[in-house]
Parts: sequence; structure tokens; C-alpha cells
Amino acid sequence: MPVSVICSCDISDKIQKSLLKLDFIPLKIPPCADVDVPINSHPDIQLFAADEFLFCHKNICRKFLKKAEKYYDVIICDEVLSKNYPEDIYFNAALIGNYFFHKLPHTSKKIAAHIKKKNTIEINVNQAYSRCSILEAGENSIITADLKIHEKAVNAGMHSLRVNPGFINLPGYKYGFIGGCGGFYRNKVYLSGKLDHHPDAPLINDFLIENKVDLIHLSDDNVTDYGSFIFKEF
Repeated sequence: MPVSVICSCDISDKIQKSLLKLDFIPLKIPPCADVDVPINSHPDIQLFAADEFLFCHKNICRKFLKKAEKYYDVIICDEVLSKNYPEDIYFNAALIGNYFFHKLPHTSKKIAAHIKKKNTIEINVNQAYSRCSILEAGENSIITADLKIHEKAVNAGMHSLRVNPGFINLPGYKYGFIGGCGGFYRNKVYLSGKLDHHPDAPLINDFLIENKVDLIHLSDDNVTDYGSFIFKEF
């Protein structure tokens, strides 16, 4: 079955070649002028995917939308992104199985309404860049560097591995986030690069093995936060 993957237009040639070799169809999202340059092409800043729906900010690139409409029912939300927090976090939510993580008062209204219809377990967290901060790692399982997200996930009955923050490239920032450098699809975690410089690489590998999840490196470069990879069968 064909699979699309929404990703940043800034991914390296190595990553794009790997995606194509794996028979994924890259949907590269262009920058949004309303958002800071280092993260302005990050998918988890500009949109949120749930089931067959793709929720997008009001000023999203129309050329990208025409491509996305082949794979999703696109819903344009009322919110306009901004360089100022919290006006850049409306879409940066993480849906892991039946669990929804975000700073709930700042979730896009149309996303919030959809989530409530699904009877999803909503988990309010202070880390508003929730999708950036959470890497799905199996059924009801996550990897995160955020202590509060980790604690709330465990209290909700999820399987969570907490790792040290940092050791992930994000140009323009001190470091990136674990959720922003990868994506999960059919019991595989796809990372933008390798974790050789991450002190918790052995723990991450063991956690994935325990969950019977394979780890796929899309390049041999050091892992970089590009803003999540979002996979969709069609």
C-alpha cells in the first residue's frame, strides 16, 4: 500500500533518497513566513494529522495543500501562526494511540473539537511543543526528554522512556527534540540520522527492542530535528 510522509523541505538529500528507496512518497512542506526561520518548515509547527484528517494553519502554502489533498481530508483552521509564543504551538500536539498530549488551552479549536469526538484521553502538559518532545515508540509507548510528559504518560498507564535533553541538532537553537527528529510507522521508528553522540542511545535501542520496534536511520549523519515525519497510508 502506498505511503506518504510529510516532512520538512529542509531534509537532506540523503534522507530524501532513503525515503524514496523505502517506497515512501515525500510531501515536503515549505517554510511559513509567520514563524521563526529555524522551525518555519517543521510539519509539527504547521499542521496536525489525525486519522484521515489534516488540520492546517490558515496561511499554509496552497501548493502544498493541493498535494496533501490527495492523501488527506484537509481542514483549514482559523488560527494564524506567529513568531511569538504561544501563537506558534496550536498544532504541535501529539496523538499516541488514544492519548492526546498538548498544552490544552492553546490547542487549535478544530483539533480540540475533533479530539473530543474521538473520546480520546487528553493529557494537559506544560511543554507546549508536545509533538516535538514526544517520539512514538510502539503501542502506547513514547520516548521523551521532558520529565512532566514522562510522569503523566506513566500515570496514564503508558510505557515511557525518559532520556537526557540535548544531543540533537537544530540549527539556530541550542539543541533539538527527540520527537522532531523522527516518526513512527508500522512498528518502525524512522530517525533523520544516527544517535551515536546521544548518551542514551543504548537505552533507546533496548527500549525499542523491548517493544519489538525496529529502528531505521534515514541517513548516517548526526540526528537532526526537522519537525517530525508524518506517515499516512492511502
